Amino acid sequence: MKRARWCASAKRSPPSGPSGSAVFPARDGAREDPRIAAWLRARRIDAAVWTAVPPKFDGENGRVPTADEVVQWLDSRSGERRAAAEDYIRRTPAHIDTCNRRAIQARLGWRPLREAHVTQAR
Repeated sequence: MKRARWCASAKRSPPSGPSGSAVFPARDGAREDPRIAAWLRARRIDAAVWTAVPPKFDGENGRVPTADEVVQWLDSRSGERRAAAEDYIRRTPAHIDTCNRRAIQARLGWRPLREAHVTQAR
């Protein structure tokens, strides 16, 4: 499986995960990968849903966009599509911190909505 690309420091990066998807801790027959379980414990995170969805950008499978490309793509949307994209990004939990999110906030001003602060890392 290709590892998800994180912009966070290596200290905070998740381990390479299983293929398919999994729930941690395992429930209702879901598989649990010990590498991800250990990563969660080390960060005092109670649970996570892990998906092994391969990257795709602008219709191209396997393509991981740069933060600049993400911002350019979002900025090129108009009307309802732009409004839906902004709403989706602004509702992402506020503690999710990635290079893409920082670039979107800096260049488009799309900051988390108040209700995006309902979850938090310990």
